[in-house]
Amino acid sequence: MGIGFVTLINFVAIFNFSCILSVISGVLTYFISNKNKKKRKMFLSIITPFQALYSFYIIMLIGSMFISETKNVDIGIGDYWHVPLSKSYQLSIIDISELAYIEYNGNSIFSEVSHLQLTDNNIYGRNNKNEYFYINLTDNISQTYLSESELKKKENIAKLELQETQKFYNDRKWEITKTPIILTLIVSVILTILGVLIFCRLVLYD
Repeated sequence: MGIGFVTLINFVAIFNFSCILSVISGVLTYFISNKNKKKRKMFLSIITPFQALYSFYIIMLIGSMFISETKNVDIGIGDYWHVPLSKSYQLSIIDISELAYIEYNGNSIFSEVSHLQLTDNNIYGRNNKNEYFYINLTDNISQTYLSESELKKKENIAKLELQETQKFYNDRKWEITKTPIILTLIVSVILTILGVLIFCRLVLYD
């Protein structure tokens, strides 16, 4: 699914959840609040869930798009995912992890990647045909091998610690975006709360 379609689905889901919260908060406000400015309080109890949830989602979305551009990592929606392996290499996935492939400067060099391991200077991997490959990130040299034992022997590797592509992608993405994502989350919460408080104050006290 495209990014626009996924975003639309998220907007619909937020709307439905906001409706549920609005009904609950509206009923509670009706029975709990006193007569002083009761209509305004009812209005706020109905509108605030929509404002809070949509504000939080939109701020997070903008922050995620900024992170995507600066870190060269997808924002987590849509049908194309990618994460950098180095300055020139990246892991790309279309729809499902079985269709993962490695790109070098925008060109696919290894397809149907099922397992990966990334070290400081090398990439090791396996594809869906149980073939193994090796990439030297320093010299940009790549090689394909018919078996794990052949790869270990030729490249002088004592032990391989390959991860399934989906897990590798998730771990690598979190490693790159952990700090900016946490900061974006904190900023989104703060701005959402401030927006709600300002709106409530304007409605209650003109």
